[in-house]
Amino acid sequence: TISVGEWDGGSITAGYINKLSIHGRGNDTDGKFNADLELTGVGASKYTLKRASIAGAIIGDDGIDNSGEDDAEDRNWIWDITGDTYSIYIRGDVSNWKLTSDGYVKNLRVGDVSSTEAEATPDGNADNDDDLYTDIAVAGDIYKFSLGQFDTGRISANAIHSMYTRNQRGVDAQLANAIIVLTGSYGRSATALGKLKVYGNIVNTTIDAPTGAIKYVRAWNWVGGELSAASVGRLLTTKATGGGNGFSADLDVVGVVRDVDIAGDLYQSDWSARSFSYITVKGNMIDSAITASQMPHSSIKGIGYLVVKEGVSGSRIKTNGHIKSIKAGAMQHSTVFAGPVTERDVWPIVPDYDEDENLIENDLGNDGDSVWDLPNPLADDLYLADSSLRANIYNFTITGKTLDIYSPYFGNSNIAAAGDIGTVSIFDFNQSVGYAPYGFAADRIGTFKITSTKQTFKNLDDGARELVFFTDPSRMTIYDFRLLWT
Repeated sequence: TISVGEWDGGSITAGYINKLSIHGRGNDTDGKFNADLELTGVGASKYTLKRASIAGAIIGDDGIDNSGEDDAEDRNWIWDITGDTYSIYIRGDVSNWKLTSDGYVKNLRVGDVSSTEAEATPDGNADNDDDLYTDIAVAGDIYKFSLGQFDTGRISANAIHSMYTRNQRGVDAQLANAIIVLTGSYGRSATALGKLKVYGNIVNTTIDAPTGAIKYVRAWNWVGGELSAASVGRLLTTKATGGGNGFSADLDVVGVVRDVDIAGDLYQSDWSARSFSYITVKGNMIDSAITASQMPHSSIKGIGYLVVKEGVSGSRIKTNGHIKSIKAGAMQHSTVFAGPVTERDVWPIVPDYDEDENLIENDLGNDGDSVWDLPNPLADDLYLADSSLRANIYNFTITGKTLDIYSPYFGNSNIAAAGDIGTVSIFDFNQSVGYAPYGFAADRIGTFKITSTKQTFKNLDDGARELVFFTDPSRMTIYDFRLLWT
């Protein structure tokens, strides 16, 4: 047992410690522990470090005193533990601290975490001479990890069972500029990250769990960074005082993403997985891509349910398999493809529209308008004799109920299936001049409704392959559609 008011400088080397208490009591003490700790595990019965309680902070020195003069060696404070740890409780903040353990850590609780340097050396580990960087590297599991804010650093472990940031001193406890690497998993469900709750925003953060499942992640926003995993259970951003609500980060998932719930907008994101079961976006989907590699299957959909309460704009939704249902308030300049549909974009670009979706400029010298063109099912071998490649879109709905920046229309967007489209219901389509032909392509469209005019068309399968909307400058008050390749 070691018990002192504070420890400033030097090091401790031992086989094991049952209790390390830096209590902060006494004159001119603040409970800080600025020292290296090396525990070899020699003589330990179970835990190499059973309990460490630090009343103050652990702050690695940047070598600069308050006057701006270089008065000390730049360094991190290093804890090197051989064996398992039961509890580390640091009430103060942590900066430029390197914890290395070849065992597990049962409980880890710290204050705010930061680093002086922006990033670690290329191998991801802080170099004591060059980089002032917080690096928590545990070879085993971290069972419970609680902290204040996190701003710049690296966390690695076999797996993390539970991790959450605490709102303290009235400050949002964001997770920012973090690199979290989980090399393995635990339990029968092969979980790499059991639960992550951030009572603030996730900002420019990477979570990498290549062989394990991420069960639950919750934050106010996620802006910048990437999440990669074998599978994802639930991912959500929530409404909270003091925080906007949205998601702008990439997903790279080997298996299934089961449930995503975004309280605000999904924007500038690139998501890929084998399949997505449920996606709910309560705002807009903007300049984003959702790609599912799942092939057609009788019970597994590439995309199950995608609901966007407001508008979809500049986005692509693609799966090799079936789509159960897509529902949005509006859709502009976007693509939805199911099955082995040819992806090309050669129609003349129409880049600029005013707020009423009227064409401002049509530059015919450029190819493409970012929307994949409707396929020619005959020339492109869209509808193959092999029924295993026939992917369906079962329901597609544009409600017209949107209060945001997009008009309640379906416009300049292409929806194609390598099989059938079951039911289509749109409020109306955009009649702006200048669009290339756009609309729907399928072997059969079961029911097609335009709800604003109460028109219904059924069984569009008499040799027809494409339902295309077009506008004519001389008939701006009249809309029409045509069937091609009959």
